[in-house]
Amino acid sequence: MSGGVLTSAAPDDIIRMEDEKRRMKRVLTCNNIDLFAYSNRKIVSKPVLGVVVEVSGLGFADMYREETDKGIRYAGKGILYIRPYHNPWAWMNDGTVRFCDDVVDVLADELGIGEEVPFAYIGHSMGGQQALMYTIKSKRTPVCCAVDCAVCDLVYHFGERADLPRTLYSAYCGCDAPTIEDALMTGSPVHNADRFPAKTKYIIYHCVEDGAVNISAHSRKLVPLMKERGLDVYYEEIPGMGHCDLPDEVRNRAERQIIETITERK
Repeated sequence: MSGGVLTSAAPDDIIRMEDEKRRMKRVLTCNNIDLFAYSNRKIVSKPVLGVVVEVSGLGFADMYREETDKGIRYAGKGILYIRPYHNPWAWMNDGTVRFCDDVVDVLADELGIGEEVPFAYIGHSMGGQQALMYTIKSKRTPVCCAVDCAVCDLVYHFGERADLPRTLYSAYCGCDAPTIEDALMTGSPVHNADRFPAKTKYIIYHCVEDGAVNISAHSRKLVPLMKERGLDVYYEEIPGMGHCDLPDEVRNRAERQIIETITERK
């Protein structure tokens, strides 16, 4: 070795050393998990009957100091509810998949949640895109994916609003792809419709007057592709309502659908 530079390593040795550099020691533990995610782990009824992972919409950066209403509701049903504190401009890129998997791994280990426990992934807007893509990319295939006003075509969405290009480029500029369009396709539900798991039930709502995520460019494009594959899809359009403005009765129905799917497939 000269000047700190390895001069005589064989190619296999260099590859092995590069692999070791990429392996980060585990950061998340049961002792610090509350810094990386909200969960109702302290109040959920045992044994845990199911898990709901909610991924956030664009710009969400809150951390919870107290139990949330949703966490309390799910806890009473024996369902672990997890809200990862991922990057606010995440768009379910590879780093976000790893982050969410790490969060779930820690909580599953702590609570003894095995492979037989059903999962559901949920979200709205960017969170809807994330829930859909996490269904494809996660270590655990969910029994349910429930979204509302979801972004379904990232290539289209890049030019849909002036606030979006910076967020999408931030999320995908590190992708090994020749163009930004190719990179966005790797995280775009419409462009990955053939990869959605057949065992999952998909619950999709979209408000017809959505001015932020155009229904015709997103849900109306994705849902037919899913149905062509024979996937189990419940789709409902909500007339007269704007972006993620679901009436309470619809929100409550969607939550019941999630819980019913988990309990049915337990």
